Amino acid sequence: MKKKRLLHLRSAAILSLALTLGGCTQAENTSETAAEPSVQETTVSSQEESQTPEAPTQQTEDETSAAKQESLHPAIEENVSQVYADDGSTLLCEGSSPIITLEDDGYDNLKKSLEKYSSERADSLANEAAELKDMAQEQLSMFADSFYPYSISYTAEICRADPQFFSFTEQLESFTGGAHGNAAIICHNYDSQTGAELQLTDAVSDLDALYAYLVDFLQNGGCEGLFDGWEETVRQSVYEETVDGYTHKLQWVLTSEGMDVYFSPYEIGPWAMGTITVSIPYDQPEIGIINS
Repeated sequence: MKKKRLLHLRSAAILSLALTLGGCTQAENTSETAAEPSVQETTVSSQEESQTPEAPTQQTEDETSAAKQESLHPAIEENVSQVYADDGSTLLCEGSSPIITLEDDGYDNLKKSLEKYSSERADSLANEAAELKDMAQEQLSMFADSFYPYSISYTAEICRADPQFFSFTEQLESFTGGAHGNAAIICHNYDSQTGAELQLTDAVSDLDALYAYLVDFLQNGGCEGLFDGWEETVRQSVYEETVDGYTHKLQWVLTSEGMDVYFSPYEIGPWAMGTITVSIPYDQPEIGIINS
């Protein structure tokens, strides 16, 4: 599966500035980000550490909702993997992956889930970097003067972190030679109390209504130039259909305002459109987005 995902990413072309119609904030990163990105990065704002206010005797609905959001304190560190040529000194491939921890007391189940995620992502990164060694070595032998090390970078951004839900995205960027890099977005959502990863059917009550909302937004929200048949791709993702052995999966996160749905470059539109984000507010009763 790891090799299939890597090969899928290589089919993309150059990354342009992402079309952001809604997004996430970035948690504090406790280490330096790896330099020399191979593709242009989407700009996000830094998240200031928030303090949970003392709850009054009675709270309005808005105050209760605000107290829920961003009340946990995650931290992100960087795991680095490097692969060298047989000479031991020439760097062939390097990469990084996030290590997400929670500084709050309690939430043991969630902490275990985040530890499992971080460990699995580090293993995946190391394996993918090792698999690129032969290809990078061949590229080095052919174009020694212009060779640039291959790279694989996973960057996490926290979208919601409170006693109810913990959601974050991964921006995957890779460079495997040539003029262009590759990019994709991967989403993760957890129940903060149980640590269980949420499925789309856990988060919305009506998939039909969700699909209709996405189609309407993409048709009328200024997203011109989408691929022919993009509606079918969206439908396959919403209903997680399996086509030719590959199961489509919608990428989504919960935020303080609602649900953000992402479509990576080349998924439903040309590369120049970047990552397309559809933000759906909680006050859409026909969809029934979970919020507590």
